[in-house]
Amino acid sequence: MTVKKSPGVDGRKNKPIAVQTMETLLARTVEEGECLLWGGYIGNSVPQVSHKGKVIAVRRLMLEFQGKVLRAGDHASTKCRNPACVHPEHISHRNKFQHSAAMLNAPRNEEVRAAKLAAFRRKTAKLDMEKAREIRCSEESGPTLAARYGVNKALIARIRRGEAWREFSNPFAGLGTR
Repeated sequence: MTVKKSPGVDGRKNKPIAVQTMETLLARTVEEGECLLWGGYIGNSVPQVSHKGKVIAVRRLMLEFQGKVLRAGDHASTKCRNPACVHPEHISHRNKFQHSAAMLNAPRNEEVRAAKLAAFRRKTAKLDMEKAREIRCSEESGPTLAARYGVNKALIARIRRGEAWREFSNPFAGLGTR
């Protein structure tokens, strides 16, 4: 990063102006898998940096460093859909119509959140699909199975009724429930 002094106005102190390069931007990233995650300021879910006295999106600046011209209204987004990724190979240039179409097909925050919660629950769950199958096939009482597996007897009843731990490998699974 090159630092230039701005001209003072009315006797005020000179304020340094940061001038970024591709190397200074890449130095502020952390490699995670195939992505380079931005380690600096992120505003509105967009990695941003100060360049020549203005705050600019890092991906847009990287495209400009690669010689690509972005008009007003154009977007620089990632192919990998990681909001913190600024890997030059993952950045794509879209006009406003392409960007709108991509946002319509993007997963909603509620869907992403539900998927993350489900994955966390699967990791911390006392049961797995194999145990649920055993519960469905068992002739033992609900309280006995609940004590064995360390869960509530209401969960045992829901598994047996097909309301919890349903299997979706069968294309007809779930058709008989509500």
